[in-house]
Amino acid sequence: MLKLPPGVQEQDVSFFLQPEPTRRPVRCALRQRGQELRLEALTDSADGTGETTPANASPYAELTLVDGGVFVRVTYDAESASDDSNAEAIAGAPLRYVAAGSLPQTIARLGRDLERIELRSQHLELTVSALARPAWAQAIGRDARGLFAEIDVAGVSQRFRWLTPGRFLMGSPPEEPERVNNEVQHEVTLGRGFWLADTACTQALWQAVSGANPSEFQGDVRNPVESVSWNDVRAFLSELNRRVPGLQARLPSEAEWEYACRAGTTTPFAFGDNITPEQVDYNGNYPYAGGEKGLYRQKTVPVGSLPANPWGLYEMHGNVWEWCADWYGDYPTAPQLDPTGPQTGGFRVLRGGSWDDHGGSARCAARIGYDPAYRYVVGFRFAPGQGGPAKPAGRVGEKSLAEQATLRPGPAARLAGQPSGPDGGLARRGGTPRSLTERIKH
Repeated sequence: MLKLPPGVQEQDVSFFLQPEPTRRPVRCALRQRGQELRLEALTDSADGTGETTPANASPYAELTLVDGGVFVRVTYDAESASDDSNAEAIAGAPLRYVAAGSLPQTIARLGRDLERIELRSQHLELTVSALARPAWAQAIGRDARGLFAEIDVAGVSQRFRWLTPGRFLMGSPPEEPERVNNEVQHEVTLGRGFWLADTACTQALWQAVSGANPSEFQGDVRNPVESVSWNDVRAFLSELNRRVPGLQARLPSEAEWEYACRAGTTTPFAFGDNITPEQVDYNGNYPYAGGEKGLYRQKTVPVGSLPANPWGLYEMHGNVWEWCADWYGDYPTAPQLDPTGPQTGGFRVLRGGSWDDHGGSARCAARIGYDPAYRYVVGFRFAPGQGGPAKPAGRVGEKSLAEQATLRPGPAARLAGQPSGPDGGLARRGGTPRSLTERIKH
């Protein structure tokens, strides 16, 4: 009589008795569908570009089953679980075997009493734990692009995306068209995950907090707030933090901003090697790298109205320049861990390009420095200071599970910042036809 391994059912035996050549590793995905967490075999897309994620499913993890299956343990919180449901799982949390040939299978039902899920094999040990809502968040959830959290201030909501730790190449390679010599490429490791607003701050949120709206384009309160200086933003965030306990809102570092903008890509834009006005709000009369001319809107667009990048962040390219926390300065050439820029300086970093600038200024690597009092075509997005899932701090040279970029070295180079006018701005709209980046280059 055949003795079965613990947790293996009779229907799984045929899988183990198959000849070795037919037992190929099975690629799987752990996905949430509604209130169910399911283990499903990955399927390739019709065009051969990779795996498809169903519209009604949110991915948690991808794994390869090389042992023919995986053992699963689901642990529930005995205090919050009902008397009749999950009693067996609570008492001892037994392992059960899921054979690769039996997929898809429901692993667990999500609820307040779910504590953690463990997947184990000879080669794998993966634990999925319940995520606690940050104290500052009114809501938290997950969709096809990952975790999100939301706040509400006087009826105005703002969503944030959770960005996991990772390593990437900051700056641009020498062969990138229209690169400027202040974009020396260097390796950066972000050892801690962080939350980041999925859009630039809107006029509605700015007005809800400050009671005023300095923006030039006030036709729609969903438009990004603009005409705000770095100093204005600091005052705004201070008041926002007073209203939302525990938020500790701040500007992202320049490294965090580029990491978020790239969203795992290595191309000039998160959308690929070039952009169109249908993807980005920029001056379409001046396309990037020989591209075709296109629409020049001559104004901002409502946040979230153009396509998001792969991590669910909107208008990281174009619309308004965005302030970063860092002083502007030369990039180092050595690998960096959680860099925050120079200790002192005269200019603050701006990123992303704007509606009034040429396509090249919207590249992931494009950067300029300006007086903290500067306001023209400038907005921002902010990052809550804490409250994310616990992640171990990374070390330089150590790859993260979140890493998606191919690392390549780059040369050292430099471009000094150029000072602005005495009032912090070179010109208001109508005073000069030159855009912000054109003024710096000239």
